[in-house]
Amino acid sequence: MAISVRCKSCRADYKLTHKKCPKCLAASPPSKDRVYKVRVKFPGNKWRTKVVHSLLEAKAIEIEFMTEARELARDKSKRRSADCTLNDLNDSFIEWSKLNCSSWKDDKSRYANHVEPYLGKKRVSKIKLIDLEKLKSHLQSIGLSPQTVKHVLALVRRIYNFGIDRGLYKGNNPCNRLKMPKFDNQVSNPLCEEGQQRLRQTLETWQNQRAALVVQYAMLTGRRRGEILRLTWDRVDLEQGIVTYHGTTTKSGKTQTLPVSAKALEVLNQALALNSNQKEGLVFPTSTGRYYSGFYVIWRRIRKAANIDIRFHDLRHTYASIVASSGKVQMHVLQELLGHSDIKMTKRYSHLFDHALRAAVEIAV
Repeated sequence: MAISVRCKSCRADYKLTHKKCPKCLAASPPSKDRVYKVRVKFPGNKWRTKVVHSLLEAKAIEIEFMTEARELARDKSKRRSADCTLNDLNDSFIEWSKLNCSSWKDDKSRYANHVEPYLGKKRVSKIKLIDLEKLKSHLQSIGLSPQTVKHVLALVRRIYNFGIDRGLYKGNNPCNRLKMPKFDNQVSNPLCEEGQQRLRQTLETWQNQRAALVVQYAMLTGRRRGEILRLTWDRVDLEQGIVTYHGTTTKSGKTQTLPVSAKALEVLNQALALNSNQKEGLVFPTSTGRYYSGFYVIWRRIRKAANIDIRFHDLRHTYASIVASSGKVQMHVLQELLGHSDIKMTKRYSHLFDHALRAAVEIAV
């Protein structure tokens, strides 16, 4: 609180709305007899304080102090941004990402593990192309996949772009001349029919049915883990069989409303029953109603029990492969079901549409 009342008895400070001093319980005097304390924080964790006998005067001083504090903070920011370190720039980037990007935790982890130890303390104006090439070589030498290396280098590029766009850095982005590693991201690892059967049998008898329902829903919808675990009941229409995945949880950042199959709807109803039929909060929470932050550990146990070696994301590939090979949907429909913003992502399953093409050409025979 910038303005508080100073108790005349014990000299403690308390809120304007309090009728008594919380320390000595002395009654608050009439407005004309009160003593007001103005306290505003300035840059560098410094505080400026002034005691007056008028609330009107206290408010005027508060505005004066806060305006001066903002100007000092702005000047200090300009001086620091002229040659801040990459760590400083990343701190601002992460704060922005928390409000705008669902993947900010991944960015924070990548930076802490792979960028900070090598470039974090360097001034952004001093980082050159050769430094980025050395970082790239180091990441490759420790056995990281080309895709992971590209993610790390792309993160550094985005941090620089963030600083340039917001006037925190006035130089050029050294990442623009960096050659990113090439890799084939079309590889998927769908679960075979036998593996699917083993997984279903494991889920049927799994003690933690809350976790089992998460996996079942992923197999039946192809949605990403974050989209499932962050799904809330206010976005589920059980009567119409429609689910809305909010843009804050999707990779594309776009909200998507889709129908679900009868089996997926059955999973949702089972989740509702575990939730004591209360359509509030998360659809797939822990037993205490919280977000499943440690679901990876549970998935590892399920995977071991089912004797399968796939990532959770491969359940999405499995779903896409089943739908594509059914011959009942077109590629743009699969694109919509998977929430791909670019059809190029969906074309990785194009070979599974071959039987539909063969059936089409046979018509003219």
